[in-house]
Amino acid sequence: MLRLKTKSSFYLILFCWILRDVTQAGQIHVQGLDEIQQAADQFVILENQKNNSAWVADNVNNKVLVPKCNVPLSAKWMPKNYGLSRKSIAVICQQTDDKDFKKWDIFVPVTKKRPK
Repeated sequence: MLRLKTKSSFYLILFCWILRDVTQAGQIHVQGLDEIQQAADQFVILENQKNNSAWVADNVNNKVLVPKCNVPLSAKWMPKNYGLSRKSIAVICQQTDDKDFKKWDIFVPVTKKRPK
């Protein structure tokens, strides 16, 4: 039995295990954080234009590791009843090739722009 002395050892092994599952023939098939950020930013721009609001998408958590999406990403407001502490956007992937993660969504918090 493998005994790990630290949590960081556990997380390193977990990361390697996940990375192994999302790789194929030496190529990494994960969704780029910049593409997730771009989907959130585009959603906020359209919502601000439509509602004359001043929202800004925060940065996507850099620990996010999800399989590459086979279809264009979409985004929507997260309902308040999801228990999130802040207003957030869900960036959604409806189809991947991964056997365990057929689809996914990533929550991106938003903040109001402050008037100058």
